[in-house]
Amino acid sequence: MPRKTVQKILLDPSDFNRALLSDTTPAELPIPIGNDGFYLNIRDWKKFDTFSKTIIETFVLPPNSGKQATEPLSYKIVKDAESLRKLGLPHPRAQLEICNFYSRYDSLLTYYCNTSSFSIRRPVCTASKYYIAGPLEASNELKFSTISTVDKDKFTKHPASFFAYAGYGRLHNFLGSRLFDSLERKFHFMSSQDISKCFHSIYTHSISWATRSLKEAKRNTSAEMYGASFDRLMQSMNRNETNGIIVGPEVSRIFAETILSAVDDELERRLTKKGLTNGVDYSAFRYVDNYYFFSGNRRNCDEISAELSDCLDEYKLHLNPGKAEITYRPFASKKSSAIQQANTLVADVIDNLTRPNQIAGVPGRQQTNVVLVTAKRIRSRHKLMRALVQRVRAICVDAELGYEGVSAYMLAAIKWRTHQLTRDSEQLLALPEEIALLDGSVISREECLSQATDLYDFYLEVAFHLFSLAPSVNTSLDISYVLVQTAEFLKKHTPDDFLATKERVQLWVSRLVGSSSLTDLDERQYSTSIEILNVICATKPFDFGGVYYVELLDEFKGASSKVGYFEVVAKLFVLGDDPKCKTKQLELLQGAESFILKEPNLATCSERLHLFLDLMGCPFISADYRRKMVRRILTGYNGQQRLGGGGGSIQIPTNEHVAAAITNFEQNPWFTTWDSINLLRLIEKKELKRSYA
Repeated sequence: MPRKTVQKILLDPSDFNRALLSDTTPAELPIPIGNDGFYLNIRDWKKFDTFSKTIIETFVLPPNSGKQATEPLSYKIVKDAESLRKLGLPHPRAQLEICNFYSRYDSLLTYYCNTSSFSIRRPVCTASKYYIAGPLEASNELKFSTISTVDKDKFTKHPASFFAYAGYGRLHNFLGSRLFDSLERKFHFMSSQDISKCFHSIYTHSISWATRSLKEAKRNTSAEMYGASFDRLMQSMNRNETNGIIVGPEVSRIFAETILSAVDDELERRLTKKGLTNGVDYSAFRYVDNYYFFSGNRRNCDEISAELSDCLDEYKLHLNPGKAEITYRPFASKKSSAIQQANTLVADVIDNLTRPNQIAGVPGRQQTNVVLVTAKRIRSRHKLMRALVQRVRAICVDAELGYEGVSAYMLAAIKWRTHQLTRDSEQLLALPEEIALLDGSVISREECLSQATDLYDFYLEVAFHLFSLAPSVNTSLDISYVLVQTAEFLKKHTPDDFLATKERVQLWVSRLVGSSSLTDLDERQYSTSIEILNVICATKPFDFGGVYYVELLDEFKGASSKVGYFEVVAKLFVLGDDPKCKTKQLELLQGAESFILKEPNLATCSERLHLFLDLMGCPFISADYRRKMVRRILTGYNGQQRLGGGGGSIQIPTNEHVAAAITNFEQNPWFTTWDSINLLRLIEKKELKRSYA
């Protein structure tokens, strides 16, 4: 087998702004949107022209003294079939405040997150390096090398977490670990508990209670200490609210981790007083806001849960009785059982569509014998699809779960196999026409390509079916990866098949937009639909043209019923510079401008500032229109400042200076990557920031 591609990325310990790449925004953003441009622009902002620097100083940089309350962009994503999760995208100014906070308190932050013996995911120190390896990184140019973040391009391709973490990156890693197996051997009972609406219920002042004694904190709430500073930071990025914190950014999880670590400490002390020793009479583990207790008898589980409830009450937090569960061995949930059956289904059906081939040497490879996967011939696609659909349905019925319990696992498996098929097919197609195998048989490049094309098409059909049953942001990244990878491969190697698959993708997307899953979301007054916007953006490599997207987006109520940052950016991204769509583009821009001017508080409103900066740099909008738009919006901002008695008006310079700023921001975009050439790379980066669950 070939050696894995590995890169070690060295991180600059003095660069606290790199937290912008990992800790200050939710992972669940539309594919084209990220913070790479923001990071680079802030790093080099003094190199911009005069008016660009004025915009940055007025709207983006934190004030020299004090903290100005900002309003995050609040939006919802699908949590499961019955509920939604509300997330928040902080104002760029608030994000820089987070970086400043890290620069002052990084060591204290990790100290307070490491006081608990229960936590199984916690920051332990400021990261100094990270490694790139695995299936998504095979396209990197450098192998077994070390590069520095001085090279900004390679650095921003793969955002690392600002901190190094101990424990388990995902909850399923713990539930499938050797440690979990040993706990099942040692204890008869497992109790699982969940904090009810944890992030929405957190009282920000309680951070001071967690970092000092409760009595002392209540006497010194204005003290200039770590807890008080963290408290003010979380308030200022959320309209100065003290009840609840923004959900999504990693910094919010760290805030919660600090508080819950103090809860863990208190719980362990109380249990010790009752004669219960951790590791002997029980074992306790917490993953973010999920608790797992193991004990030899049910009485201990009940007592531990009661004490936990009392400890949480001190911090104005409460357990969710609807999610409490005590299990007697075996410690298997309905979901884990369903995943095991899905794994068997993947092995029986999906993996049976390919075969490993031992090839007697590949030019440029050190190994004498190389194993490459090729697609088998699909004899009856209809029967195969039918069998797979029925088995997925049966798994969900047996486990008494909705489709979301299985579809995410299946889509992830298809995504990986699409990557494997592409990687190995590219190598096979670089070989001579007749490829000799070690067993003496011969395969042809033409046969490999034909059967790979059929398999790509089948993967896409399965992916669309599964995604339509249970759409989510995470699964939208998987199907988006399959879409982009398929389009790029077919376009390169077999243009006729590319056109045939393009027609089927067009049909599948239209069905998806009209599916009952999305209708249900609309009926629940859910209009952001990042899940579907991602899929639509991922169809760009199929070259549909702007007219198709105009019709599609008009059909999709979830994307057409609201004028907001995500919707405007996604539409501009897919419409591109198609001259046939200028009327639709103008309508879109006028709606976006009216939205900003309705309340042009750019210095405090996250959604309006994100939209304003991205519109300034959008290459698909004429420079003349953008110049006039900037003048109108800034005039509106100045008018609002005068009415509100504020002193933050901005002097609007000549057209020449405005044009220079527009050119600068087009060459150095802020949040949206308008170029779809590296769409696969954008998806990979989103994969690295997936929320853990």
